[in-house]
Amino acid sequence: MLSLKLWPKAASAETTLHAELVRHGLPAEYARRTADELADHRADLLADLKGDGDAEATVRQRLGETRRLARQIAIAYRQRSWFGRWPLVTSLFLAPLAFATLWLAVSFATAAGLMTSEGLFGNGHAVDGQTWRDATIAQRYCTAVALMSSFLLPTVFAWKACGWLLRRSLSRVAAGIACGAIAVLNGCFLHQTLPCPDDPTLACNSIALFVGRISAADQIPWMVLPVAGTQVAIVLATGLAVLWHDQRRRQQALLADDGAAPEWAIAA
Repeated sequence: MLSLKLWPKAASAETTLHAELVRHGLPAEYARRTADELADHRADLLADLKGDGDAEATVRQRLGETRRLARQIAIAYRQRSWFGRWPLVTSLFLAPLAFATLWLAVSFATAAGLMTSEGLFGNGHAVDGQTWRDATIAQRYCTAVALMSSFLLPTVFAWKACGWLLRRSLSRVAAGIACGAIAVLNGCFLHQTLPCPDDPTLACNSIALFVGRISAADQIPWMVLPVAGTQVAIVLATGLAVLWHDQRRRQQALLADDGAAPEWAIAA
């Protein structure tokens, strides 16, 4: 039975460097390679200090305790990239900005592509710079654009962005904040169909901000809230899936470590 816990259990008093690095979120292969290299270095130090009666204590003093050493390695790993050094800036500003840019690009690209589908969506009628279509066709057009930009795009972007940030910052908090910011932004962007004031059989499509004024007079909140809520929920669900996948990765790496030859296990 798969565990749905997102946070690992507390480490025991006896631990290995590989296990601690995995608990800090480092990739399993990187953690294993680093632990093996330090194990070789420790063996060399012990060989050099073979004549010393307290060689074990000397080596431990030089290398440091396991958990402290793991923290130092994790910090150095995060420092390798700008995004790892500034995870909150990436989560609160860069990720939402990138998503908003992609959202607008996908919306307009999808709309431009659908405009060429005359048989399905029609060309519409331009009046005073505004394109009016049959109301049914306009609603179909709006649904198609919304599915691409407000459902498919956020799901893929949240999965990729949160996973990428996890690998760079090793911080589930930063990934969760980024996911929340993307979810809120996705809920604020709405596609809507506006009826023609002169002909109720015609309608046009537009983009609106949920936090701003709703342009359509008959578009009351109870019609808007389910759509916005669904757009928020789909991103949050994707973020939870990313965190669950990261937890499963760590658990599998720790299980693999249980069957491997330990590099060294000392009290933390």
